[in-house]
Amino acid sequence: MRDIAYRVIWAQLFPDHPSIALFRKKHGAALEDLFPKILLLCKKAGLVKVGRVALDGYKIKANAALDDNRTVAHLREEVKGWLSEAETADREETRTGEGDGKRLPKPLAQKEERKSRVRKCLADLEAKAEQLEREREEKVENRTEQEETSGDLRGRNPKEAPVDPETLKANTTDPESRIMKSHKEGYVQAYNTQIVVNEDQIIVGAVVTQEANDPHQLLPCWKRPDTP
Repeated sequence: MRDIAYRVIWAQLFPDHPSIALFRKKHGAALEDLFPKILLLCKKAGLVKVGRVALDGYKIKANAALDDNRTVAHLREEVKGWLSEAETADREETRTGEGDGKRLPKPLAQKEERKSRVRKCLADLEAKAEQLEREREEKVENRTEQEETSGDLRGRNPKEAPVDPETLKANTTDPESRIMKSHKEGYVQAYNTQIVVNEDQIIVGAVVTQEANDPHQLLPCWKRPDTP
């Protein structure tokens, strides 16, 4: 913090990230619509206007490790393991006469949260594979049409081979996070945060995305419903 006025007001005290995070968590309801209200006030003051804007992003680490990423094959093997465990537990209950058959054994019940995350990972990977395959097919069609109409081909040729879902990975600790490349730390498990500012340095758009690349984030960030 370099602004002298702020340093005087705060008496050289600098709030750390945990303090800010706890404040946001405690006052979440009050802060929910604060951002658009501030933008509307800035708009009335003539600070928010159409013109030149700048976009920048920063990778925020997820509370998950890179080692927790699993392929589709690994996730399916884990699901098979649950079924095997459940079958073994059923046989044991039948043999001993214990259990009412209506609830999971304690060791399995404790795994329900992880099971939910693994199912989420499998669903996400299947959806991602379908999306990538649609995008590949569209590129192939556009390339073919371009070749037939103008014959002037630019850029790389699209991949001819279909997308292999087995090559995709998802994180079992935080299925919504993604593997992203950080300038300082290499590859990390993270989210991509984006902000848009105008020439008066007023933040007019903000978004958190799963996409690692920044160039395609301007329009999604700019067209958010809470942006005046």
